[in-house]
Amino acid sequence: MLKKAISAFLIICFTLGMSTLILAQTEQEYFLSVPVTAEEQIQILMNDPSLTKEEREFHINRLINPESSMSSIPDSILLIAGNRAIARSGELWVQHFPQQRNNWCGPATALQSLNFWNRTAASRYTQSAIAAGWGIQDRGGIDLASIIAFVNARTGSWRYINRGFVTNRSAIDTHLRHAIQGYGSTPIVRIESVAGWPYNTEGHFLNVSGIRTSSGSVTDVRLTDPYAGTPWFQPNNNHGTFWVNFDTFFRAMTSDRQNMRRPNWAS
Repeated sequence: MLKKAISAFLIICFTLGMSTLILAQTEQEYFLSVPVTAEEQIQILMNDPSLTKEEREFHINRLINPESSMSSIPDSILLIAGNRAIARSGELWVQHFPQQRNNWCGPATALQSLNFWNRTAASRYTQSAIAAGWGIQDRGGIDLASIIAFVNARTGSWRYINRGFVTNRSAIDTHLRHAIQGYGSTPIVRIESVAGWPYNTEGHFLNVSGIRTSSGSVTDVRLTDPYAGTPWFQPNNNHGTFWVNFDTFFRAMTSDRQNMRRPNWAS
């Protein structure tokens, strides 16, 4: 009996140990960066068994033809009807997560984005845990690709694609309208402060949660900013959102003072 008990105990310990190891390996994979170029992402899309033919074609079309019609979105990708109605009006509800440290805009934006798509998944993570996974607890920052990988791994879909360093004004206008009013997604963007921006930063991640348009073009952009509501920046509301005109947003997005051409857009 004792030998059987010991054997059973060892089996349980081995199983738990392997489960922990597998979980650690899987978790580590979630924090790895994803390919940056459209060609690399298309290659992965072509071999992703979780996608239907319709979904695969839609995502590839997003990469190669951002001017494509917003009417061809598969139902499986659209948000629920209530959020779609909000999206059509030009605004999305994105819960604000104030960043808990000065360099944690990446973890906070990752949580804002994940919570938008999957609140249950987002509730399992803290900014501290994400920062630790990325090795930026005390200093340093993260890249856009890692944020995309973190969110996509927990939503079971290509919620975000990496559009690289976008500098074309017309393309940014199109991306904004398609994301907010088309398939109801909150874009993740990287900005640098420019004249007219409400605070100074050499590089910062946040979400776009709304747009205003006139004659078919974007005039103003609403941001859900993890930097808002912190000791460093207090806008005149408690929801972590504020509006900037499109020109200021465009200049902040395309600012590249270090000439690094870091990816600045995911949607």
